[in-house]
Amino acid sequence: MTTPYGPPAGEPDPRFAPASGPPTRPGRYPGQVPGQPGGFGNQPGRYPSGSGYPPLPTPTTKSSLPMVSFICGLLSFLCVPVVLAIIAIVTGVMGRKRARAEGNSTGFATAGLVLGLLNLVASAIGILLAVSMGVGVVNQVTEQMTVVRELVPASVAANAYLASRGTYAGLSTAALKPYGYTPSAGTTVTARSSADGSEYCIQAMRDGDPSSVVHLPVTAADRANGSAMDIGGDLAAYASGPCPVN
Repeated sequence: MTTPYGPPAGEPDPRFAPASGPPTRPGRYPGQVPGQPGGFGNQPGRYPSGSGYPPLPTPTTKSSLPMVSFICGLLSFLCVPVVLAIIAIVTGVMGRKRARAEGNSTGFATAGLVLGLLNLVASAIGILLAVSMGVGVVNQVTEQMTVVRELVPASVAANAYLASRGTYAGLSTAALKPYGYTPSAGTTVTARSSADGSEYCIQAMRDGDPSSVVHLPVTAADRANGSAMDIGGDLAAYASGPCPVN
């Protein structure tokens, strides 16, 4: 039986029935229709399913090793070459691995690695050249000192020649023999005097080695141009190069 104020007795009043689903009024949320794919809580990749909250941003990492390698590689050409080059190589290798694992570029790590290797090669070449030049200088000085030892008795013989003749005129290597001097094997000795016989000069060199030429006595010009060398002992000084007396 139906009453004028509601549904038949024993039946629920539809006016007070609970809603069967969410409202479907469009436009409540921009671009959103509740219950439809892409709606609130269902948009793929934007919100986790069923949570109702946006996901936390994924943290990104970036190693500093590639940049350290690059900077050390550059600085190795300006200061502390070998040490910084080794650091650049080690951090470059580690930085390349780390960058690949992080999905980042390996450019700086590769550049630092290459710079470190180049610096090591350049340093090795420089050290070899320095050692070679040092050995050459030592050998040259050794040869010169061998020749200098020839000049000591030759100078004594030249002074004996002066004492007996009163002049250096006519002085030669052969003229020194009567006064007790004969050049050693492997050494070329040349003795000469000035035109007026007031000065003399004796030069010597190892055979086949022009760089070993030395002479005495030392002149003012020798000291002015830096070729004079003081060694003390019996021979106070000698000079490199040939005799200035013709």
